[in-house]
Amino acid sequence: MKLNNKYIYQENFSKLDKAVFDSKKRITKSKKIFSIINDYLRNDKNNLNKMICLDIGGSAGFTAKLMSPHINKYYVIDIDKKALNYGRRNNNATNIIYKYGDAMNLPFRNQSVDIAICNQVYEHVPSHTLLVSEIYRVFLFLKRENKYKIKS
Repeated sequence: MKLNNKYIYQENFSKLDKAVFDSKKRITKSKKIFSIINDYLRNDKNNLNKMICLDIGGSAGFTAKLMSPHINKYYVIDIDKKALNYGRRNNNATNIIYKYGDAMNLPFRNQSVDIAICNQVYEHVPSHTLLVSEIYRVFLFLKRENKYKIKS
């Protein structure tokens, strides 16, 4: 995928690395991610089941499948069509939305997601600066006045 003819992505990663579909390893990683989110939100008045999650580079949807019963809406965005199709076929939860898209140009409104997951993506994105600025743009928690606010 080219962005302004400047950046070239590592597309179709699942063809290069079959670990994308390794359910044992991916589920183990997904459980760790879910545990961290639960620990972080443990004393929060905002319920996880009311939140919107964006999983950047969520590929085959293992984390989406694990978290979907506990969250309002879960978006998986990736440039790997084969992995996204695998997720669609193997996860039938109606609150999971799979989108083909660019991590450096997220198709979401400003401050529209409560949780942003970006696991093992940073090293595969052509511009780390654009990736982080896009996460910051769409991430609602950074803007809220609460104990989780990150000060710059």
